[in-house]
Amino acid sequence: LYDLQPENTEADVPEWTLVGKEVKFKLVGMDCNNRHSKEGCQFAAEAQSNREDVIPSTIQNNNDGTYSVSLVANETGEVKVSISIKGKCIKGSPYNILVRQYS
Repeated sequence: LYDLQPENTEADVPEWTLVGKEVKFKLVGMDCNNRHSKEGCQFAAEAQSNREDVIPSTIQNNNDGTYSVSLVANETGEVKVSISIKGKCIKGSPYNILVRQYS
């Protein structure tokens, strides 16, 4: 069994969301041989608003080699989401999500 590798793990993060709406996206865990890994792993996700307020986020193991991340931004602006495994950012991290007001 191989550990998940940050440089091989990707997230499908949306470019934008609406204020107060839960945004969910999926992480695909890959090992050093670029195979889906169903082994559990300790991801860390940190989301910050453009005012540097921390936005709570959750990560759930889907037990199929993917993980679901969710968060809710309560103000407009840009949210920076950093995702890491063992202290190393995954491929493409940090991600920026634009938060818009519903109109």
